[in-house]
Amino acid sequence: MRASVLAGERLEIPENTPFGFRPLIQKCWAQEPNDRPDSSDLIKLIEGIKTEDTSPVTDIDTDKTKQNTHSGNVQSNADATATGNILKSEINANTNRISVNEANTEEKKR
Repeated sequence: MRASVLAGERLEIPENTPFGFRPLIQKCWAQEPNDRPDSSDLIKLIEGIKTEDTSPVTDIDTDKTKQNTHSGNVQSNADATATGNILKSEINANTNRISVNEANTEEKKR
């Protein structure tokens, strides 16, 4: 598995991934670590997705909408928002853990 990831291979992103999360996942999977968003960037990106989910839709592809509706791939805004909130909560928890670990490391250096 490690060799596959190092070779640039990634898992397929599920079709029912909430709107806006596909590019976020792809950014997190960037080959170069410096190209990946940090925790504060993730929070901003997730909040942006949440804002997009509540924005009025101005351009709808009705054929694609019908296809998605009939195939069961449509996920409600509430579900997408809930997913975003869960991710945001996890990111905040991880950020707090990182801050504590950094503080402990600094304390040990003294």
